[in-house]
Amino acid sequence: MPKGYHVGKSATYKVLLAARALPVGGDQDKALKALHAIKVYPLSTASKPKPIAIVDTTEKAMDSTSLKWEDSIQFWEVLKRMIDEEPLVEKFTPM
Repeated sequence: MPKGYHVGKSATYKVLLAARALPVGGDQDKALKALHAIKVYPLSTASKPKPIAIVDTTEKAMDSTSLKWEDSIQFWEVLKRMIDEEPLVEKFTPM
């Protein structure tokens, strides 16, 4: 493994990476620079990595309420869709 690399493996098809940088001392530019320094790509493309898309939500209005719809049928519909789309992970089957 090349120095400075970190390996992340997923047992599923979908991977979400969320990163947050806190603006120490109110330095938002430095915090954003730190986020833009994160690089995620397959190790096999390390010599010519493709840049990832970064979505800056600093100025976006958004409702980040966790599972706002968890008390409706929509929760079960989404859960079924996710189960149907993802591979079975053996170590989680006892759950």
